[in-house]
Amino acid sequence: MVDVMIFLTNNLASGNHTPYSQPQFQLSSSSITINCLFFASLSASLVAALASVVALQWVADYDAAITRGGSSPEDRAKRRQFRYTGVVWWKMSEIIAALPLLLYCSVIVFFAGLIMWMWSLHYVVGIVVAGGAGLAVLFYGISTFLSTAFVSAPFRTPLGRWIYIAVHFWFSVVYLLARALHIPSVAVWFEKGHLAYTGSRRREDREVDKRNELAVDSLVWLANHLSISQDSYDRLLLLVGELPKLSWKGSFDSLGDAPWFLIFDLLGWKNLKTDEDLSISKQEMHSFGILAQLYRLPQVQEIISPTHPLFYLSDETEEEYWLQCCGKGTSQWSPKLYPDSPNSLFLLLRDVPLPSNNTIAELELTISLSRWRNSAHPAPDREEHQQQNASRSVLSTIGGFAIPNQFLKKDSLEVWFSRDNQHLFTTAVQRLRNSLVESGGEIPATFLDRLRLYFESIITGSASNLDIETCLSAPPRYRDALSQADGIMVTLHYAFILSLARNLKYYFGDEKARKVKEVILMLWTAPVSRSHVGNLARGVGMEKFFDANKPQIMTWIQNADEIGHIEEILEHLAVAQTDQPEIGPLWRVTGPSADADPHFTEGIEAFSYIMLRDPSPARHRTLIQLLCRDIELGPLETFTSHLTISRLGYIWTTDPCLKFLAQYVEGMGKRSPNISSVKIEEPWKGSWARIATHLLECHEGTDSQFILPLQALLWHVLPDAGSTICERALREPRILVS
Repeated sequence: MVDVMIFLTNNLASGNHTPYSQPQFQLSSSSITINCLFFASLSASLVAALASVVALQWVADYDAAITRGGSSPEDRAKRRQFRYTGVVWWKMSEIIAALPLLLYCSVIVFFAGLIMWMWSLHYVVGIVVAGGAGLAVLFYGISTFLSTAFVSAPFRTPLGRWIYIAVHFWFSVVYLLARALHIPSVAVWFEKGHLAYTGSRRREDREVDKRNELAVDSLVWLANHLSISQDSYDRLLLLVGELPKLSWKGSFDSLGDAPWFLIFDLLGWKNLKTDEDLSISKQEMHSFGILAQLYRLPQVQEIISPTHPLFYLSDETEEEYWLQCCGKGTSQWSPKLYPDSPNSLFLLLRDVPLPSNNTIAELELTISLSRWRNSAHPAPDREEHQQQNASRSVLSTIGGFAIPNQFLKKDSLEVWFSRDNQHLFTTAVQRLRNSLVESGGEIPATFLDRLRLYFESIITGSASNLDIETCLSAPPRYRDALSQADGIMVTLHYAFILSLARNLKYYFGDEKARKVKEVILMLWTAPVSRSHVGNLARGVGMEKFFDANKPQIMTWIQNADEIGHIEEILEHLAVAQTDQPEIGPLWRVTGPSADADPHFTEGIEAFSYIMLRDPSPARHRTLIQLLCRDIELGPLETFTSHLTISRLGYIWTTDPCLKFLAQYVEGMGKRSPNISSVKIEEPWKGSWARIATHLLECHEGTDSQFILPLQALLWHVLPDAGSTICERALREPRILVS
């Protein structure tokens, strides 16, 4: 239109009328380039928009196809897997990830056209637009480079991943060339930086595994955002279950500011039971497994351990220590605003040996020990227990201490102690001894063997990962180590002997004979003064060692009076020997060899010291029963070759029964003892009856002028002795003449 107006004006000015003709339009190359760039940008944007809509349809159809039709979960799972396989095979995720590249290209092309256009109009405007575009390219380039070089940079884009893949490819090529050309410095540098074999997706996983503080920070974040209530128990348990997996050092402050005390208190309160319920659920075992691992951590102990003496007495020697904070109620849990009681997690596992492997048997035992520890009943004294008519059942509820026996009889009970539980072990076993052993209770066999195994591992310093067959597997080493142990360990050793002797009545046959050998071997290892036993033959296992070293082991009788609980131990041994005669002698080796020492004088001497303690008539009779039974087991040649008048003359005893037996064994039917001094007193009438039974049974129908007066002296103390003599007189009238 401008050209037409100029043409008309010129014609009017000159007076000439010339028809107008439009000049031919000429496009410049810059105009073509600018329009191409603009329309290419528009096309790329439209294609990206269309592809995005199509991709959304793909995803929507993928989700709808899985749940379509209301089929069974199995059919939906198969359909989902079929669809997912197709997504992976046809690279749908890669295609969708490439769509932003179209927008990137659109922006780049648009800025290129805009810069050219503005530059053609005026270079200053072009410089301004080019500067803005340069800043955009610089921002994108730097962020992409950071995401490629540093795995922690959050500026990740598909382009950055592809750049890393390309760079990683060339790194791999250089690494392979360095190894092929034997250039170790280059290869080692690549290996240290993981540049040659760390893929794009594995790079972040490797970095996360290296940085432990990420786990700590995430747990602190969760601890601060989870609600602390009974409804959150499962989530809180999962949270603290990750704490033992951490490898931090220092105090618990390294975990940050979080309500850990309240979390531990809630978890402990949920599991703190003091009833005698034998049932233990899988959930309780799972919880105890996590809490036991947590309790081992010094950082946790720093939080939950009571420090104020007004709220918790820490002196274990005080009886109040064992009774405080027991019988905790199961009311609604509420946060402790004031420290009026210790943390419930501390109360849950205090003074309880912790499991080492978290097996089912270990956790069951830990749970029951925890319930026993937190019961509110003290142990009764011995007099009170003797007045009770209740039977001595296995770990019965004496005084309220109830360790359920349901699982303790299992043969699958595994080792549940660890080497760092020695103090807790000693404390717990001492408590068991005070409440059960001293009051007449019994510890089940399997549980007792486990306690002994760990006790042996502490004494000998061996590993605590023991098997049930390793009890007394190394008696010499155990004997030497026990002689150097402190008084507490020696007291526990005596308690173990007594508990093992009490359990003899539960065994039969070969098993009872083996347990009697075990009791004798433990008596031999008792740390009392004794002479040197010489060289010992080696044997694998308790029985082989016992059989190979029987002459030395039987010397235990020399100092039997110095062994703790020896009166009751001998009582149980006597009962076992009576029930099962094939057990044989308890302190001598039968046989014609020179080593077959009957140890009769040693037994008389030891029993004389025991009788100075004024034993009960029943236990007095037990000692006499053991001596008589030992003589009856024979053969008599063993006494003939070892007993002399001079040895028996050195025996000092004030007990009339022991004097009588010493004189009787000295003569062995060849000369009469001094029966004028025999006084059959009422308290020991049962003991004299046992001696009389021995004389009548071992010398039945004898015509010895030395034995007959003894039988005549003691026949009246036998039960129903008169009727027995009358019946024999009817059959054999000569007996009255004798």
